Amino acid sequence: MGLPRPTGRAMRAGWDAFADCLGLGDLAAVSVFVISVVALCCQCCVAVYRGAREKRIARAWARPTCVRSPGREARGRWGRLIPGPGRSARHRGRAQGPPTPRELSLLVAEVATRLRAGAPTSLAWGLALARIDAGGSVGVDDSYPAVLDEWARAPTRWRSLRRVERAPGVAASRVSAASVALACRFSHDLGAPLADVLDAIGSAIDDAQALEEARRVAAAGPLMSARVLAALPLVGIACALALGASPWQFYMGGAAGRMCAFVGVAAWAAGVASCRRILARCRRVEEGIDGALACDLVASALACGAAIPRALDALADASTTEALTWAAASLRLGATWADAWEDTPEWSHPLRDALEASWTSGTSPETLLARSAAWERRSRLVDAKAQAEELSVRLVGPLGVFFLPAFLSLGIAPLLAHLVGGIGV
Repeated sequence: MGLPRPTGRAMRAGWDAFADCLGLGDLAAVSVFVISVVALCCQCCVAVYRGAREKRIARAWARPTCVRSPGREARGRWGRLIPGPGRSARHRGRAQGPPTPRELSLLVAEVATRLRAGAPTSLAWGLALARIDAGGSVGVDDSYPAVLDEWARAPTRWRSLRRVERAPGVAASRVSAASVALACRFSHDLGAPLADVLDAIGSAIDDAQALEEARRVAAAGPLMSARVLAALPLVGIACALALGASPWQFYMGGAAGRMCAFVGVAAWAAGVASCRRILARCRRVEEGIDGALACDLVASALACGAAIPRALDALADASTTEALTWAAASLRLGATWADAWEDTPEWSHPLRDALEASWTSGTSPETLLARSAAWERRSRLVDAKAQAEELSVRLVGPLGVFFLPAFLSLGIAPLLAHLVGGIGV
């Protein structure tokens, strides 16, 4: 026994037409209608909440702020969300996660400026982190705040499903945070002024943001194509409904319909999974030490008066690369340049080529290091653009193998069955 239908001749006629068009019974039709209304109400509530949240953030940014002392910790998770007396009412309006590359670049510049003004390292980091409401502090024996390691840590499988981890620029933020932590460890091991080292890695942070933007711009077209292809079976079902067919009756009416539904859903799911895999492979950031950053760090060490083996030792300790330690020891023992660098990793080869003339001939390595770093950044940018532009070719496979059969099975097959039944064949 079905549920009571709406009263009124016009409403009843419209309801019957809606149920007959979908090929559903009274209970199923009412369920579809209720689900649609609930989804619409949820969307309205989300829109209202987002508008109120944006207004609250704008008002918080407009109010004057008071900077917390670096030693004062937040009062738990809810204490950071609720401004109180003596706390900053300034809220950046983003989910908890690594700051943007722009914020990291300004953070590094601010710390370097405070250090040159005579502030201690712990105070400089504490005030700079309090400005962006990031939290964290630096101990007396620490070379950098521990929150940098948290920002640079790669997300786990379940954590990567969060929206904040999939937002644009998160990968660049992790790379930038790792670069800042490496520079701080390098300065601490070498004993060089931290302000000079932080100034030297500004280009590395800008380069990470440029790479992320290049990937996003080059992949915008293929990404939109993938979304259109994923919606193609749904468009076919909508067209079949508009032409008077009943896809649900076709899917549940016989073995052929159930087979088409199974094949269509399986092909559509496989196509979506393959497209997501291809896009994730394009967005993947290479792990490891940046060769251009290594050139910048060694250049800052040599500018402070350190010798090449001492700079290599500091870089090896900061990056935990034992091969560079052996290279520095071999150079001290009188080995040839080629023999000392024989087992070093690939990312150190630009550094090796830039320092060879200085070690063998005594020339200044500053120009060669700058050129090597610039060339590495340019090559990496070109490779990122080329890899992103190859997406349009790689997406041809999911189109022909998965989405086209899904479109034929879910959209065209019910329409053909309706037309064949209409002409009495």
